[in-house]
Amino acid sequence: MTDRNTQTRIPSFRRQRHKNRPDRAYTVLNGRRMYLGHWDDPRSKSEYDRLIAEWLVNDRQHIRVDPSDTITITELAVAFMQDALSSERYRTPANFKPALRVLRKLYGHTPVGEFTLSRFEVTQQALVRQRHARTGKPWSRRYINQNMDRLLRVFRWGKKHKYVPPHVWADIEDIDHLQRGRTSAPESEPIKPVPEEHVDAIRSHVSRQVWAMIELQRLTGMRPGEVVVMRAIDIDRSRSVWIYHPKDHKNAHRGKKRFIPLGPKAKEIIEPFIIGRDVDACLFSPHEAEVERKKQLRRRRKSKVQPSQQDRSKLKPRRKPNGQYTTVSYAQAIRRAIRTVFPHPTLNQIPRKELTPDQRKELSRWKPPQHWHPNQLRHSFATDIRQRHGVEAASVLLGHSKIETTQIYAQTNLNQAIELAERNG
Repeated sequence: MTDRNTQTRIPSFRRQRHKNRPDRAYTVLNGRRMYLGHWDDPRSKSEYDRLIAEWLVNDRQHIRVDPSDTITITELAVAFMQDALSSERYRTPANFKPALRVLRKLYGHTPVGEFTLSRFEVTQQALVRQRHARTGKPWSRRYINQNMDRLLRVFRWGKKHKYVPPHVWADIEDIDHLQRGRTSAPESEPIKPVPEEHVDAIRSHVSRQVWAMIELQRLTGMRPGEVVVMRAIDIDRSRSVWIYHPKDHKNAHRGKKRFIPLGPKAKEIIEPFIIGRDVDACLFSPHEAEVERKKQLRRRRKSKVQPSQQDRSKLKPRRKPNGQYTTVSYAQAIRRAIRTVFPHPTLNQIPRKELTPDQRKELSRWKPPQHWHPNQLRHSFATDIRQRHGVEAASVLLGHSKIETTQIYAQTNLNQAIELAERNG
């Protein structure tokens, strides 16, 4: 095989076709694609001739130039996402996509070297006008600031890899965050503990795997991302109280260790999932949940099953259950159960096929008053522990290094405050 760094034949003048924009001309020098401009522009041919001449003079080696002279914002975003998906430096690379989508829509064809602070501020205002795809609500101020920080991380990565020139980074790195009360972006609502009756209401509408994760969160206060990756190999069972050390957690990249004690009730929940399972496999599997669901449907069936219908599963299904829950699939299972227990008061009575497009959109965005998400279980645990044992105990069990962080999770007991006020006058 010929090494691409020792290319012998002269690269050809190529055309990259696009549906929504003019075709671009490019060539490949030693494995690197070099864009030359629009295909219909005569200057692209002149640029090709210049690059080939320099390549031949340089003993068929590409002359390295500043990538920011040719790379666009879209190409920077694509390069960053490819690196983020192939490396383990980012826990959730998909979180960068919403902000990058807005940036590319505004300045996708703009060369990185021409990006300025004023254009970054325009991007910030565009984020203020964004709305969540599912709920239709505008992005909160805090979420917008998080996305601006993510865009800064993309440009910082580009500066490190010589895609972003120093003067561009120096211009945009000091952009101000949106301040409370000084922007039209709404404030995010604080996360509150979930009432126990709202949790217990969905028990019969979720799989035993999902319910086990819910119960573990209620007993230990672990994060959703920590409960979905539980493995037997990560649990120290050498003492009366088991200790769970997550293989991956929120502050692992900071060198902090996380330990979660598992008491008798938690051990009783986990033991059935450990028996007969590989120590490296996750305890809670969506695939197992789906198999159990189908077996339960078969047991409830009253009519006889024909031999040809014993297995009706597709040979190559588009979607099939994974061997591990994610925080998204875990939350989605809970959301579906809540919508089953607490349906829409009017639209749920209409057959799905008879719903208008507007009604379907309203139904998809609708949340019942009893709606909750897995992270609220952590807040419930924190509030309960703080009331019974104090904020320091809550801080230890939640794995916080600062008491101030625990204050966010553990809400103060209003009833206790009222009682103290009555005593003290």
